[in-house]
Amino acid sequence: MKDAYYFSHDSNARHDPNIKYMMLEYGWKGYGWYWAIIEILRDQDNYKYPLNRLCVLIAEFGDGINVFIEKCINDFALFYADEKYFWSNSLLKRMKKRERISMMRKEIGKRGGEAKGKQLLSKGVALKERKVKERKVKEMKVKESKVDLEDAQQILDYYKTLTGKIKVTKIPHELTARLKEGATVEDCKKIILYKYKKWWSDEKTRTWVNLTTLFRPSHFEEYLSQAEDELDNILHKDYEEHCRELRSTYTGDRTRFVAPTFEEFKREH
Repeated sequence: MKDAYYFSHDSNARHDPNIKYMMLEYGWKGYGWYWAIIEILRDQDNYKYPLNRLCVLIAEFGDGINVFIEKCINDFALFYADEKYFWSNSLLKRMKKRERISMMRKEIGKRGGEAKGKQLLSKGVALKERKVKERKVKEMKVKESKVDLEDAQQILDYYKTLTGKIKVTKIPHELTARLKEGATVEDCKKIILYKYKKWWSDEKTRTWVNLTTLFRPSHFEEYLSQAEDELDNILHKDYEEHCRELRSTYTGDRTRFVAPTFEEFKREH
């Protein structure tokens, strides 16, 4: 069994449209079943439950649980399945994020250990060998620094395009530090877009949409978690509004109108 780690879930999960749809039929009993199954999925090696072991769940929850799971897959879009397993995309996303953060922390620890190891090198190490190692480390740092700055510039350009703040030219230390710790360009863009959607329309919170605030170490993991959990729902609303506008302005035969897919919309926005 896996260690009993905490894993996050939204405090307002009951307001999710799919969960509310499920609760119309199953009520709070179904809500409890749903989260109990999520906990069971969390304990599986790949966060997926084998369909040929549903008998175990029936023995634990009763005969109705197999029908409930089928409806969560086919009707409520809360679970997904193939010929061997069923799983929760939401859980997979959360655990992938947790594992990535864990790897980032291990890498930070590894770098710290390497730095301490250098301080404990024997004084008897030959000067030539030390110089060779120092040169290689320096070359590696220069290469990493170049990559970090290129990524940071890409993120800055995205921020300027999104907010219209074309006069912003300085890359803050907070951003480059997160990149050195292992954050990706995609992670950073998610945070910028998410907080832009949440804060930009209100003059009181608009000033918080700046790269220093968004990438402070005390905020980064929380903001990234929020973005990965909520950004798609926000973009879905924008996508639906976008499709309605396209339909209302379409001058051709309405029966031939084809809306862009959600993935196409995300790439453009």
